[in-house]
Amino acid sequence: MAVAARPPAAGNPTSLKVALVVFVVLTVASLGFAIYLFTGQEALVQRADAAAKQQQSAEQQLQETQAALESVAAAVFGSRTSDPVEIKAKLDAMRAAVFGKDTRQGDELQELLSQAKLRREDPLQTTLQSLHTDWLAKSRALAEREAECKQLKQNAEALTAEVKTVQDQFTAEAEKIRAQIADLEQQVAANRQAWDESVAKLRQQGQAESERASEQLAAERKQRQALEQQLAQNKSRIDELVSTLASFRPSADTTSLLQITDGHVIQTVPEQGIVYISLGARDHIKPGMTFAIYSRIRGIPADGKGKATIKVNNVFDTTSECSITTSNVGDPIVVDDVIANPVYDRNRKFNFVVAGDFDLDFDGKIDDPGGEQVRKMIQDWGGQIQSEVDTRTDFVVLGATPASPFATPGSDDENDAASKQAEARKAFQAALQEAKSLGIPVLTRTQFLHFVGFGVPRNAKDDPRPM
Repeated sequence: MAVAARPPAAGNPTSLKVALVVFVVLTVASLGFAIYLFTGQEALVQRADAAAKQQQSAEQQLQETQAALESVAAAVFGSRTSDPVEIKAKLDAMRAAVFGKDTRQGDELQELLSQAKLRREDPLQTTLQSLHTDWLAKSRALAEREAECKQLKQNAEALTAEVKTVQDQFTAEAEKIRAQIADLEQQVAANRQAWDESVAKLRQQGQAESERASEQLAAERKQRQALEQQLAQNKSRIDELVSTLASFRPSADTTSLLQITDGHVIQTVPEQGIVYISLGARDHIKPGMTFAIYSRIRGIPADGKGKATIKVNNVFDTTSECSITTSNVGDPIVVDDVIANPVYDRNRKFNFVVAGDFDLDFDGKIDDPGGEQVRKMIQDWGGQIQSEVDTRTDFVVLGATPASPFATPGSDDENDAASKQAEARKAFQAALQEAKSLGIPVLTRTQFLHFVGFGVPRNAKDDPRPM
């Protein structure tokens, strides 16, 4: 299909194109500038809104800060204010009130600030906290002091009351004592009068008694002379009787009394070292007593040596349990062996005289001077001790002859010891001679210990008989 060509415009086509291009360019530029202006205006509006909001927020924060500052000022200073100058002035006044206006404080103030740990350059909060801490400490200390003061006051009141009570008691006691003194004075006066009367009466009685005593003394002198004559006669008669009795007593070598059996063995327990004897509480047996054991067939020898020795441990009614203190392996204890102790007798008490020094442990040294332990053994076993030999004496036990005395001039203690030694030696000789003259049996140390079952060592030699 054929198209008809558009007829060209009137005028210069190039100019039109240029104008059209210019128009388009200007239009685009205007449009771009309009868009730029619109976009920039929108950003400015947003920035303005944001600035307005920030200003509003800042104003609100400022108001809140001022309100908080006023609250703090009211809490600290007692008045609401937000003026920095006023607040600074009040803080300076407060610091000056605490630390003083002059930075050079006195010694007393400096010591107080040091105790409270306060410094001028510290913040107010630190100062307040230190002041509070110090206040609490001072408050506690004050409370303690108040409690102490209260307690001291109570103690003082109690002491005052106690002092008053004691004072009242003292006053009452003083009044009572005064009354007693008055009564005593009256009694003393009455007693003095009674004493004078009694003295006068006693003087009269004394004179009468003196006269009667003189008469009685003369009569007693006459009676004494008669008694002395009678005593001399009796003594002469006693000497005659003693001489007669000595002729009938056995000789000193006679051991008939020593060879009397006291009981026998009724049971033996060799593995336990125990025997039972036929003597008990009815026979006056006591724990601790000792006996010598002899063969029933051989009997009791003159030297007193037995086959064993025993010691009473437990006492029953008619029997006793004894421990074996010494024994002979080659000659064992058997039932019906006899036992004896010359000190013991169920029917009577024998009289003993002990003289000389004794060596009881056989070590070669005297351990019982004067025979005190021997006397105690005799008394514990039922015997009686005499100080001197006479016709009533049954046995004389002699130890070693006391050593000869010697004295050191100028030493009172040694002279006294020597005097006692001389007396002991004299008593020893007197006991020996009197026993011989009266025919009383004399026992040596070893002989006596054998007879009483003391337990003489097997290797010990017999003591020689005194001459």
